[in-house]
Amino acid sequence: MKKKIKLIFALILCLAIVSCNKWLDIRPENSTPDAELFSTGEGFRNALNGIYINLADYSLYGQELTWGFLSAISQQYNQTTEGNVSKHYPDAARFLYKTDETEPIIKNIWEKSYTAIANINKLLDFANQADPGIFDYGADELDLIRGEALALRAMIHFDLLRLFAPAPNAPNNGDRYIPYRKDYSPHVAEKLTLDEFLTQTCADIDSARKLLYHFDIEVHPFALNASNTSNQEEVPFWNAYYRYQSDRSVQQDNWGRFFWWRGSRLNYLALLGIGARINLYAGNDPKAKEFALELFDTYYKNLRWIGFSQESKVAVTKNKRYSKLLDDVLFSVYKSNLTEQYSDVSAVLSGENVTTIPFANIPSLFASDNTNIYTDWRLEYILATTNEATPSYYSLKYEASIDDDIAGYQDSYVPIIRFSEVCHILAEIACREGDLTKGIEYLEEVRSARGATRPLNLTVTSSDELMNEIILDARKEFLGEGQTFFLFKRLNIQQIESQDETGSVNMSGNYVLPIPDSESAI
Repeated sequence: MKKKIKLIFALILCLAIVSCNKWLDIRPENSTPDAELFSTGEGFRNALNGIYINLADYSLYGQELTWGFLSAISQQYNQTTEGNVSKHYPDAARFLYKTDETEPIIKNIWEKSYTAIANINKLLDFANQADPGIFDYGADELDLIRGEALALRAMIHFDLLRLFAPAPNAPNNGDRYIPYRKDYSPHVAEKLTLDEFLTQTCADIDSARKLLYHFDIEVHPFALNASNTSNQEEVPFWNAYYRYQSDRSVQQDNWGRFFWWRGSRLNYLALLGIGARINLYAGNDPKAKEFALELFDTYYKNLRWIGFSQESKVAVTKNKRYSKLLDDVLFSVYKSNLTEQYSDVSAVLSGENVTTIPFANIPSLFASDNTNIYTDWRLEYILATTNEATPSYYSLKYEASIDDDIAGYQDSYVPIIRFSEVCHILAEIACREGDLTKGIEYLEEVRSARGATRPLNLTVTSSDELMNEIILDARKEFLGEGQTFFLFKRLNIQQIESQDETGSVNMSGNYVLPIPDSESAI
């Protein structure tokens, strides 16, 4: 009997190890061995770029964690019209997480996220032992790579926590949910409590902060502040243009292509935004405010390295406008075939020869800013309508541009974090601190920049009213970007407008995705 028990235990252990190994990167045949790959600075560059490419996969930020699955479960897509999105996400919109439709999506999110984390840990293991002399720019380049890897590890882990564990303000009784993996190995990792997990996340952010500040601000700030225009009103636009379209700058710089296109890499400005996002979620308002204020005061108000898109850039023919509003996007993933993928998916969702994914509840969302008196550019310019008696609304964010220059600048990018979210964070914290005036000022930075002319100081008289306005504005900003679900979850909002536009749905029990059965041993 003892021998049988030992045999059964051994078999269970082997199965657990095999399950854990699923998230490890399996190197294709004939690929470069790790020791050889990480023997040169170019090898480290290729490894880091490969991680970013994987993050843009349709299973992650290229679709499901932005305009796909996450937008569907936050009830953003209308499912009342024949032949629309219900063809693709019917179960997701009804929070049926264990069906043939949704289970593979959730499984891929889990597995590919941990695969990315595994590759980050492998890179960090080699980076921590690397000789700075193998890099063209020595310790500065090595620290840049380490800083981006640490920040990416925090960001991916944080999104896994937001998907597969309850929010900190929900009842959890100190339960353990998912592991925070910091090494590249097949061992079964210990699941952590929310507090333990968020402590690890914040530690990675703090470590990355020092490294990225050194490179992006002290060593090579030109890629974040590359404007050479004399028109001061255009400075934020040109800075963003060079963050996302760096060819002109690279030609005048000896550093090379790897050190530009910082908008599609986790740069210092994006690190500040993600740090504010994580600390707000963790309930650490002072730390979240510290991150957010550095962005707001130094890089927005003072240096103007970031800003908001002007009306002249978005109020043009729909396929020629700067519909991504990239001036305030701090970090995006780059997906070369994004518009083709969006067109293919939306054609399936909306019907043959139609490339629209219809949004739900748009009239009610913009009701207070769409009257004879007030307007909002996000409705007027970034959303379009179908030619029907009762038109459907769809986003232009992922539609292909017909202007080659605009297309090269914006079409391949999926926004991950915006400066507008940082303004929302500051407004929310001011609201909790009882500073209604300051909270309104922060929120109006976004609203006025988006052409929303309704003055909040005439109608907002309480903290509750201000919070409602923050949520309303964030929903407009996050259309098709995935963050609406996380907003609802963090605030523990139990009733949200339903995708069928007939009322509301109860979110109780729907905010936590089930961990895939095959991976429960991680």
